[in-house]
Amino acid sequence: MSAKSAISKEIFAPLDERMLGAIQVKRRTKKKIPFLATGGQGEYLTYICLSVTNKKPTQASITKVKQFEGSTSFVRRSQWMLEQLRQVN
Repeated sequence: MSAKSAISKEIFAPLDERMLGAIQVKRRTKKKIPFLATGGQGEYLTYICLSVTNKKPTQASITKVKQFEGSTSFVRRSQWMLEQLRQVN
């Protein structure tokens, strides 16, 4: 099963949403600051997904989904309704 179909089934189907598309994004490299401890959860893949609700009136949203190394499941991290977005950097 591809990552996109797995995300659709795990994240959006239970909430009665339909995923229209997903892309894998890479994080820009951060400057290393050795004196600061970073408590990250390890390596992960990040996907940005576009979805709509199945109920009328439909609402579109953009969702950030992560998959951590060693895990087969996906985790919803952030979600923004399209109406809330003004500018994308």
